[in-house]
Amino acid sequence: MANRPVPWLFDLGFYPNAEQTSVRTALGEKKLGRKRILRGLLSWLVLGLGIFVRQGLEFPPIKWNIANFTLGTFLGALVIALAVFRPAMKWLNDRRPFPSFEHIATPFGIGFFLDLAALAGEKVIVHFAG
Repeated sequence: MANRPVPWLFDLGFYPNAEQTSVRTALGEKKLGRKRILRGLLSWLVLGLGIFVRQGLEFPPIKWNIANFTLGTFLGALVIALAVFRPAMKWLNDRRPFPSFEHIATPFGIGFFLDLAALAGEKVIVHFAG
């Protein structure tokens, strides 16, 4: 693991091993490592953005609450992203080895709906406890 060009946390499976030979030839070893890191970081940020954007919705009724968009909620969204995101992106990248629109939509959707599910769970617990 120490010889890997991308830290474990950011290795989301972009350019999997089967594709590395042709990509390595086309990009060079340094550029391949940089592209992996850049795509990994961007995926993490888009996941956090999905969680962050969901913070602006209130249920019921659905309405935007811009006051909830704070640096604290964004940092909290990134912490949640650290806990749940890597397995989903590794799974996607095993099936779709080349970056596409799915690689943007998936992290945003996971973030948005993960936070929405947490909110729903919280409301159900409060309903049954109260």
